[in-house]
Amino acid sequence: MQATIFIEVFSKLSDSRVKRTKKHSLLDILGLALFAVLAGAQAYTEIEDFCRHHRAWLKSYFLLPNGIPSHDTFARVFAMIDSDDFQACFFEWVKKLIDFFSENVIPIDGKAMRATRDTRKKFKALHVVSAWSCANGLSLGQIKVDEKSNEIVAVPELLKKICIEGAIITLDAMGCQRALAEQIVDAKADYIFRVKANQEGLLEALKSTFATAEQKDYQEIMHFTAEDQVNNNHGRIEQRTCIVLPMMYCAMMRKKWKGLKSLVLIISQRETLEEKTTELRYYISSLDPKNPDRILTAIRAHWQIENNCHWLLDVAYREDQSRIRDKNAAMNMAWLRKTALALLKRADHIKGGMRRKQLTLWAKPEEALKMLKI
Repeated sequence: MQATIFIEVFSKLSDSRVKRTKKHSLLDILGLALFAVLAGAQAYTEIEDFCRHHRAWLKSYFLLPNGIPSHDTFARVFAMIDSDDFQACFFEWVKKLIDFFSENVIPIDGKAMRATRDTRKKFKALHVVSAWSCANGLSLGQIKVDEKSNEIVAVPELLKKICIEGAIITLDAMGCQRALAEQIVDAKADYIFRVKANQEGLLEALKSTFATAEQKDYQEIMHFTAEDQVNNNHGRIEQRTCIVLPMMYCAMMRKKWKGLKSLVLIISQRETLEEKTTELRYYISSLDPKNPDRILTAIRAHWQIENNCHWLLDVAYREDQSRIRDKNAAMNMAWLRKTALALLKRADHIKGGMRRKQLTLWAKPEEALKMLKI
C-alpha cells in the first residue's frame, strides 16, 4: 500500500466543514489519527500529544499547513464524518493492505461502551454490534443499536452490509430468531444459533430430544459426535463433546426454522485444581449433521469476537472507559481502533504483545511505515 492509495480511497469522504474555516486537510486529520491510534492513543488529547511530539517527523508525510490540529479539531471532524462512509473507506483501504482469505466463520456479537452514557441528558451507553472475520482476524462491519431498540433489530441490518455468502454465521441467544435464519440461508450462508430461555419452547424441545436419545444411550438413534480438549496455562483443562442429531428427531421445528438440519448439544467439562464442572449448551444449525467436527470448530470460533476483538479493545484502548459522548464520533473512533488492532496483529516485525507494539510505535513511529507499506 502506498500513500497515493490512502489519498485515493479517503478522498471519497465528504467534508461538510465550512471552507473558510478549514485550517487542516481532512486527509491530514485522518492520517494523523491513524498513526496516533496505532501507537496506543485512546483520546483526542492523546492523539494531539502524539502528533506534537513527532511533529518534525510527521511533516515528511503530511501537509500540515497550519501545524498540528488541536484535540478539539479532531473531535469536531470525527463527529462530522458519516460513520458508514468512514467504515467503508477504512475497510476498502485495509483490503488493499492485506491478503484476504475466503470467509469461513463470522461471529456476530454486541458490545456496550458504558462510559458513553450521559445521565444528565438521559442518553444510554452506546451499544455496537460487530461482525468478526475468523479467517482474516479483523472486524467486517459494525452497526449502532438505536436507543429504543436492541440487537434483534440491528443484526439484520449489519448482515446486509457485509458479504456472508459461503460463511457460517454464529450468534448467541439474542440472535436466535427465525427471520435471521431465513435471511442467512437466502444469502447462501449457514448459521449456528445458541438456544437459551428466550426461545423457551425451542429450548425445551431440544432438552427433551437429547434426554430421550441419552436414555436410549444413543444406540438406537442416528447421531454424530466430535471431541476436543484444551489445556491452558492456568491449570485448567476443558474438554468439549459435540453431539449432533439430524433434524428428523424434531421435525416439527423444520417448518419454523428455514434451512435447519442439525440439533446440537455441547457437553463442556472444565477441570481445575479446585473443582470439576459440567455445562450443557444447546444449538441449532443449518450445517450437515454428518460433519460434527465442522460444527464444533465453528462454535469454538465464535469466542474469537470476544477474545480477539472486544476484550482487546478494552485492554489495549480502554474502550469501555471512553467518554466520547457524541455517538457518531464514538462509532468512528471504535472503527479506527478495530482497524488499528487488525494492523497491529500483523506487525510481526515488532516483538511483543499488543501494548508493547503500541509503545514501540509511540517511541518510533517510523516502524508503522512497514505496516502501512509506505
